[in-house]
Amino acid sequence: MDKGERLAIQFLHPGREKTEEMIIKKADGKLCRLHGRKFVKDCGDYITDSLVSGEENAQIMFWCEYEQQLKYNKLCGRPHVDGYPRYIQTLRPACYRQSCGEIAGCINTDPYIFGRYMLYSNCRQKRSPLLRNLLPGSVIVFGSRVNGLFCFDTVFVVSRPLCTFTRRDGREVLGKLKDEGAISENFWQATVEPLLNDGNAEGGEYVLYESATDQNPIDGMYSFFPCKPLDDIGFPRPAATAPCINHKMWTGIKTLASDEDTGGCLRIWESLRRDVLENGLCLGVRAKEPGE
Repeated sequence: MDKGERLAIQFLHPGREKTEEMIIKKADGKLCRLHGRKFVKDCGDYITDSLVSGEENAQIMFWCEYEQQLKYNKLCGRPHVDGYPRYIQTLRPACYRQSCGEIAGCINTDPYIFGRYMLYSNCRQKRSPLLRNLLPGSVIVFGSRVNGLFCFDTVFVVSRPLCTFTRRDGREVLGKLKDEGAISENFWQATVEPLLNDGNAEGGEYVLYESATDQNPIDGMYSFFPCKPLDDIGFPRPAATAPCINHKMWTGIKTLASDEDTGGCLRIWESLRRDVLENGLCLGVRAKEPGE
């Protein structure tokens, strides 16, 4: 394994609002499911400025990835062209489908932001070794290019790696974590089963990371997602304003700061935190696990 680094990383993932399966036909004629973002409602905890919401299990709404078919209702809010969501979706417990029509079962959810802490397990790790060697205190800002700007939905602060696994040994390695209660049945259905049944994951090594939380931060940093108390309008994902952010990228990753830049990760994190609060949003720090 390569020497680990403490990094701040801009991570681009598909940003289209997703309500139903998005499927394309590849050059070889095979059908392929596509990832997207969902605007969902859930119970959770959030922070406004420096204060934790006085309400536990408050009704909140936020953007996330959750690759399961959900119930969705149309919002009566603002035009979608402004980045506002068209629909709000109701979370359901994950259930992996071994097969569905002409193509294999559901694709994996990553990052997984539900439960006691967030989990990041595989996306782009096969092709990017640095993503498999992140030290505690590293910051990954997941987002998408929306209307010409990099708009983010998840800020993941690495607490520690839980394990390293491959498609071949993943069922055993991750199964031990499940037995110990470190990962949930819902995560298993939403992320583990789809990944271990994906032929494209063959030959790759992956690291499952646990996130830092507001209750157990790293140098004052914790993971969060932009959110808002439930209403019938929703909100657009906030744009990142740090000067180092690349707003022209459509895909891929970019290193924003490294451990050679003293305090660089903290500066990026503080900038992202301000971006959320200055847009009138809250810092979501916990989302209830679907089905609980």
